[in-house]
Amino acid sequence: MKTLAMSSETAIDVMVQEKTPHQQPARKYLFILIIVPILTACLFTSAAFRYGTPGFRVDKTQHGLYISKVFTQINPVRPGDLIVKINGLPYTKILGVLLLGSAPGNHQQAESTITVRRNGQLIRFTTTSAPITWPDYLSIAWPHLLLVSLFLILACLALFLAKPSQPAGIFFFMLCWFATTITTTLPSHFGLLDPQSISLSFLIITISNWLAFGGLAHFIARFPQERDLCRSRPYLIWIFYLASPLLALGCALYTAGITVNFFGALQRFRNLCVPLIILGSFLKHLVDLRSLQSPFAKNQVKLSLAAYGMTFTPYLFFYLLPNLVSDQPLISFRIVLLAAIILPTAYLMALLRYRLLGVDRLISRSAAYVLVIFFLVLSYIIFLTGLKRWLFGNKIFSEELFLLFIVIVALAVNPFINHTQKFIDRHFFRYRPEDDTLLFEFSQELSLTLELSALIFLITHTLPEQVQISNSSLLLLEKGYSRLYPEHLRIGSTPWPESRLVQQFNTGKQFLFCHENQSDPQLNRELQELHMAGYVLAIPLHGDSSLSGILLLGPRKDERLFREQDIRLLATLANQISVALTNSLHYTSLVESKEQLESLFSKLVQTERWPPWAR
Repeated sequence: MKTLAMSSETAIDVMVQEKTPHQQPARKYLFILIIVPILTACLFTSAAFRYGTPGFRVDKTQHGLYISKVFTQINPVRPGDLIVKINGLPYTKILGVLLLGSAPGNHQQAESTITVRRNGQLIRFTTTSAPITWPDYLSIAWPHLLLVSLFLILACLALFLAKPSQPAGIFFFMLCWFATTITTTLPSHFGLLDPQSISLSFLIITISNWLAFGGLAHFIARFPQERDLCRSRPYLIWIFYLASPLLALGCALYTAGITVNFFGALQRFRNLCVPLIILGSFLKHLVDLRSLQSPFAKNQVKLSLAAYGMTFTPYLFFYLLPNLVSDQPLISFRIVLLAAIILPTAYLMALLRYRLLGVDRLISRSAAYVLVIFFLVLSYIIFLTGLKRWLFGNKIFSEELFLLFIVIVALAVNPFINHTQKFIDRHFFRYRPEDDTLLFEFSQELSLTLELSALIFLITHTLPEQVQISNSSLLLLEKGYSRLYPEHLRIGSTPWPESRLVQQFNTGKQFLFCHENQSDPQLNRELQELHMAGYVLAIPLHGDSSLSGILLLGPRKDERLFREQDIRLLATLANQISVALTNSLHYTSLVESKEQLESLFSKLVQTERWPPWAR
């Protein structure tokens, strides 16, 4: 315990500081936190094999253990029963039995009794437990073990792959305690009726829950790094970790006092603090979305907000709130567990991939899948209801119709998802669906344009209108000289042939965002000058053997960041523009050569007309 306490203190110290090359020893101590969920899982696994299972699953509530599912009928209980006593001990006393020290001494007693509340009546009976085999254990525990493993993998990936400026240490700390919280639910899923196991599970889940959600609040305050609230307010860290336990303990003492009812009240008020932290984190991200200037940081926040909805909606509205109001959650905790991986996965993507150019597309695709799944579930329920009502249980005919239903779903689901996504894109993200047509038509116009002036007009006037951007310009590079079009432009304090931007494109850079900070000060200054001039994206134009120019593009008219699909389209257009410029310059050179030859020929003819004495 002393080692774990020291590792926790070191972990919090690491969270407060930025990661530096000298942080490796501190990171090693932080890594010790992985032991906590592993030990907790081993502890409750051992208890499950020791005491066996009564054949039902329970959920902890304020007033008792709610029987949510009966998977083996070896005891006369029903789903919906509420266990209020075990071996004569009231539930609220069982929660604190390790601290109160008043549990029965013989845990191997032959008979175990429970008292359940059913339809307002108290029913007491003796329970029996069946031994657990490894197949039984894995069939019950595999979602928890899988999710704990995924959480720990995500935590390690963030800790060792994220950039030093990202709050990966806090992310690691948070996920380790969330993994511990998940392992503490194992006794409930096995239906363990041992008071010590129930009390230990309650105490560990209370502490891990406070640390996990405190870590969540701390992480949200520091993410994204462009709006780090803790940078100038270090006192916020203490508030994040102490506010929830102090509030829950204070309210429990105020309502129940120092009595056996204290632990039941603590269970309730601990749960009440959770939606407040989730809501506060969600609101912080909403403020971030309006306050941030960096489009990359905004995309990080967009992805996080979408993940919030998919992660916490089942937990808040179908599990936690029904549990608080009626002591009866509408869904099992397994469904909550399945949804719990979405948010940390989204945060990991945001930590590791700073450029989330296709986040709108990802969100719209995910929303399309959610809507289609909801529609399929609804149609399936209607389908089964129709079978039962109209076909009178005709089993063969019902199976044939169900097979037909599956075939129809298999054929229609993918087009339905695509149409749903296009609808979401069109009405919420204002995407342009005719990119292929635009590429074909604009490429044709480029190939038919040989005059340099007409080509410049096509690039600086027609292109912005067709791709829905505010403006575009062209920088031509030729034999150590540069020309900007439109010709009235004056951008850049460094000669363009000598600029770092040109050097970057000569080394193979595919594109550069003008509002993205760079490690090279000179390159950063050049990009800032372009950004102040109204440009957000620079794409190189490669000629026959070297860089022939740069295409400068302004922001999208809908004020959104360029997507990966947009950049691919613009890069393809840039290649077409490079070919058109090369042809136009060759054509212009040929025209000039022709004009020079015609002028020389005209002078020669005129010379031949004069007599020798008049020359």
